[in-house]
Amino acid sequence: MRASGPVLFLTKDVERIRWQLSGHEIARPSEEALLDGISTDAIIPSQACYSSTTAAELGQHLLTGISGSPIRPGELAKARFQTIVAGKSFGRGSSREHAQVALRACDIRHVVATTIERIFAENCQNYGIIELQTSTNLDVVDAFLSGLDIDESMLVADAPELQQVIARSGGLLRFAQRRINGELAIPRIGTPTRPMTMAEKIISRHLTPGQRQSEVAACVKPGDYVLAIVDKGYAYELQAHLAIEALRSVFGSHVPAKYGHRFYFFEDHLALLGDDSGVSDRLREIQANLARNVGAQLYARESTTGVEGICHTVMLERHAQPGDLIVGNDSHTCTLGAVGALAVGKGASELASALATGDVPIKVPETIAFHLRGRLSPGVTSKDLMLQILALPRLRQELAGSGRVFEFSGEALESIPFDEQVVLANMAIEGGAFSGIIEPNSNTYDFLQRMRGLPRAAIDRGAVRSDSDAAYAETIEVVLDAVEPMVALPGDPQNGIPLSRVEERPRVNIAYIGSCTGGKLYDLERAARILDGRKVNPSVTLYIQASSQMVARAAQQHHLLEIFRDCGAVFLPPGCGACMNAGPGASKDAAEVTVSDTNRNFAGRMGKGRVYLASPDIVAASAVSGTLCAPSEL
Repeated sequence: MRASGPVLFLTKDVERIRWQLSGHEIARPSEEALLDGISTDAIIPSQACYSSTTAAELGQHLLTGISGSPIRPGELAKARFQTIVAGKSFGRGSSREHAQVALRACDIRHVVATTIERIFAENCQNYGIIELQTSTNLDVVDAFLSGLDIDESMLVADAPELQQVIARSGGLLRFAQRRINGELAIPRIGTPTRPMTMAEKIISRHLTPGQRQSEVAACVKPGDYVLAIVDKGYAYELQAHLAIEALRSVFGSHVPAKYGHRFYFFEDHLALLGDDSGVSDRLREIQANLARNVGAQLYARESTTGVEGICHTVMLERHAQPGDLIVGNDSHTCTLGAVGALAVGKGASELASALATGDVPIKVPETIAFHLRGRLSPGVTSKDLMLQILALPRLRQELAGSGRVFEFSGEALESIPFDEQVVLANMAIEGGAFSGIIEPNSNTYDFLQRMRGLPRAAIDRGAVRSDSDAAYAETIEVVLDAVEPMVALPGDPQNGIPLSRVEERPRVNIAYIGSCTGGKLYDLERAARILDGRKVNPSVTLYIQASSQMVARAAQQHHLLEIFRDCGAVFLPPGCGACMNAGPGASKDAAEVTVSDTNRNFAGRMGKGRVYLASPDIVAASAVSGTLCAPSEL
């Protein structure tokens, strides 16, 4: 393996990118000159994912979402670079494997970056794209970019045995095929008895048989590479077709799906798109056929009522339980950590493998403990809390959260409503987390008993808590009383600052309350209290969305819909919608300003304009004011 073809350096100076695209080479830039934080929305914009029907079409849009638009549609398909080089946190955000499909379509075989986020790196491995991180393989990267021939076995020489076996098998699905055919045994792990965190306990409970050196010592530690049995898995129409294509590429027309009954498929991501091209219908049809063939439950879009809800919300309402190991082909699968499950975002190929084998490979992650104490002040929400946490220098500049579990605990959880605790788990991924998980508390029990009718004994059987002497990567004490209303400035959820420090308050064109993060009943109730008796500013369009039909019915019963109608808001049915630029509320003009209580504000994520992230309180107040403001400023 060598960097024999052209190398594209993605630099902060967009003119240097343009210079390379015009056929010129540049000297290898310093790491400081490379572009950091390139999200999957920049690598392959969501509009390309739901409008393209072939790999070649996806390739036309590769890296066209980078701010400043240095790369135009079709340029990379013609340029034929074989290697791209970027800075820190490459591939953050969405789990979409469309990015890897587009990379392959443009003949890019190597991705080099200072750091690469977990899901993106795993997806690259499953597509045969070599990913190199200078943070861990500096010598190899230096040799590779110098044109030296590198033995690919060097890349996994120090990796755990199971990871090496998967690599030698030709990737995860080839490994799955060999297992099904009885051609290989699973390597054993020999971690002795030790105190464990919540995530470690759940993984240890779910080890695929045959891995333990001793059935008595069923412990794991960070760095162990294991196969873990999946309790539940789920997918949606925008990615399910990639899963079936991955399975067919290895197994042909006879797709093994022995474990399909553990899976749920949703038609939520494109539900509000209003697509006239027929692409959405074809994607739904492919997924419906897959669900039927493997015996999975399908949550279909109905012609009159729409979808049951956003997949994460429905999984919380109906399926996720404490102690579960859950995989989903969406980065916000971590939402389900609100009930004390370990919920892990995976790409479509790994979900496909789980359909066939019932398990997934997991490198046991380290855990950061967030110990919450005190109480949030009136007018302050969990969204403010998460924006403050994500902006911590350890997470924002030093990327300490990357690949680690965020575990939330402490007596303060008793004062945080369950809907608000969901935000903590949901937005952990915005700090690069492996997942987010919340220690079971009285609000967890109340939700599961009220929503599902689960008896306390059943909840107790699944619930896990970290051992008192468990080892954490670090512990962060968070005093809730010190949290104040926050906003994330455009471009990144980690751009959080107190609203009081935003000196120039922008005029707002679009206000959006909804999504799996901000469309819960508690969010709608908070917004209604501010909007009751007031009118939306004529210069603003306010969209309010329930994240599920259950939430919508409750909102109607509580007379919230009347308040929204009277104030001039547009009420939307459930679906991912504008949160991924696929429905009403997405900006159409670069000059437009949106304030939203959703989870991401990467460039292009919610349309062409600039997006500020905030709590439902700030969004509602800004809709009334016409400028970014807090309710106390009305």
